[in-house]
Amino acid sequence: MTLGILWVVLDSNQQPPHTGTIPFSTPEILKAYAKGEKVKTLYVVEGEFKAFALSNFGLPCFGIGGIQNFRDKDKDGLHPYITDFIKKCKVENVLLIFDADCLKVEWKEGKDLSTRLCGFYSAVNTFNEFLKPYDVSLYFAHVVKDSPDKGIDDVLYGGRSDQQLVIEELKDLLVGLKERKYVLTSKITGVSVFKVQRIFGIDSVESFFEDNAEELSEHEFVFRGTPYFQNGEGKIVKSWHGQEKNYIRVGVDYFKRIVETSTKNVTEINIVRWSEKNIKDDFKGSKDFLKSIAKCDAFTNVPENDPKKYRQFVISKKDGVESILYNRYSPVYHEPKDGDWNTIKKFLHHIFDYRNLSDETLYEFGLDYIQQLYVNPTQHLPILGLVSSERGTGKTTFLYLLRAIFCENMRILDSQRLMSNFNGHWIGKLIVSVDESFINMDEKNGVGNKLKMIATNDTLPQESKAKDATELPNFSKLILCSNDEFNFVKIDMEENRYAIIKVNPLTGEDDPHILDKMKAEIPAFLHYLKNRRMYYPEKSRLWFEEKVYETPALQTIKERTENMLVKNIKDVIREQFFIQKRDNIQLSLRVITQLVQDQYRFADKLKIAEYLRDHGWKPGNATVFTYYNNQEDNIGITRKDRCYTFLIDEFLKQEEIGEILKSK
Repeated sequence: MTLGILWVVLDSNQQPPHTGTIPFSTPEILKAYAKGEKVKTLYVVEGEFKAFALSNFGLPCFGIGGIQNFRDKDKDGLHPYITDFIKKCKVENVLLIFDADCLKVEWKEGKDLSTRLCGFYSAVNTFNEFLKPYDVSLYFAHVVKDSPDKGIDDVLYGGRSDQQLVIEELKDLLVGLKERKYVLTSKITGVSVFKVQRIFGIDSVESFFEDNAEELSEHEFVFRGTPYFQNGEGKIVKSWHGQEKNYIRVGVDYFKRIVETSTKNVTEINIVRWSEKNIKDDFKGSKDFLKSIAKCDAFTNVPENDPKKYRQFVISKKDGVESILYNRYSPVYHEPKDGDWNTIKKFLHHIFDYRNLSDETLYEFGLDYIQQLYVNPTQHLPILGLVSSERGTGKTTFLYLLRAIFCENMRILDSQRLMSNFNGHWIGKLIVSVDESFINMDEKNGVGNKLKMIATNDTLPQESKAKDATELPNFSKLILCSNDEFNFVKIDMEENRYAIIKVNPLTGEDDPHILDKMKAEIPAFLHYLKNRRMYYPEKSRLWFEEKVYETPALQTIKERTENMLVKNIKDVIREQFFIQKRDNIQLSLRVITQLVQDQYRFADKLKIAEYLRDHGWKPGNATVFTYYNNQEDNIGITRKDRCYTFLIDEFLKQEEIGEILKSK
């Protein structure tokens, strides 16, 4: 490469497009490069005018368009203009020169004052890394911090300095000059990163304050994301000002608001119990921190989706007694605004254009459902189930659309977390959803009743580890999504709490940005819902008349889960005949339930007992019996319990019986 280009126009922004930022080559650079002269020290300075100023004094200098613009546009390294010059002219040292304000700090409330200094440090450190392949020593220089002149050109031509001394300070680097008046220089190559950080005062908060004490002594300041201040003893301590909002005391217990990131980078704020001791340890220098934390008497749950009416703290009064309650419901920040919501409309048509048993589309039901969530959040609604055995249907996208609308008031869980005994992570949420999960419906765990309870109870117990349960107002709506169209949840024939919708795959080209487009339309969609008249009148405690959301998908699940249990009971008993190879076997109700549960994932012990009783089987006196978990298990399990006795011809065909008896 040749350096035979001299820019007449000194504005780097006027370089040809798509060429990157090219280092400015001064006459001294071009002359030395053309002759191949050995150059002991190469100078690099920010700006073309500064480079010319040094070149006028015979110093070979490149001008760069910014503190990081020494990079190659296409490669992770120095620009080839610089590297070619270093190699051809056998450069020994490089002096990188910045302005006086590279160490300057200007206080501003809430601003992280270390960010700018870290940028300058990063530039020096990166330049040093890029020089390592070339056996060259890097030095860093800057105009003295308190200089009335900003750049090296101002120092040389401002009329306030000894030009010859300035040049001597630049030429001599660290040799021969004990005191420096205009330019401070530090060696970078071979020096620890901590010493380089010390140049910029970012190695510690104490160094930072020491270098900028005059600017910071009367202020709280932010350093690397943490607020600090100088206390009465002259020590730099973490500041708690502004952090008290992250804590709350409810009753006698302290809690901290924690930001967590879930799937798809959705942030969620959880309220976590925090000990008084931990708070004192974290804020040792702030004796009044505990006093600054907001105090409430208890939790409550008061939903309000209008940001102008929302209350974080709710005042409750009765018989002259006044209490302050902390609202578990979170604010919804969207301001409804008239506008276009065509993407949302098209998507909701896709989700809800499924027909009920009366051959009516469920689109208006879907709009009513979401409208109730928004304008009447305390209204109980049916459990909404979205099912499809096919992928790419938009079920999960629908959940994330609702999450974008209702913010922190929705939780997307797996079935295990929903069914846990501890519900602090979702209690009080407007929407509780389970994505792509099979709900274990074993009655002995009360799961079936738990879903119904969440959908219809006015209050729910808030249960946490090692704490007594407390009651909270409940208005949670359940939305379940599954790829299993037939057995993902057990629904009795008489059950009327479920609205099951089969969702077809999205048609046309997949739009990876559909969720972002719908998020942009949320204010317009909410404006529409706020002014829309409900399509269906109130007819039940779940608002809708049952026939509105009776669908073929609901009937399929009812039929499959109701009849499947009988089939599963017969299957496990038949299997025992094939394993034990006897004409009669004995099994207890407990074992039959366990075998059905292990193989088919849900078992209703009471219904198994009802089936056996209705078909004439009765348990006898307690006796010892043996059973096997499966056909591959050669080890029998012996138990003592009240057993049913089953005869082989009640469960197997004659040809199957003949094969078993032959193989004995």
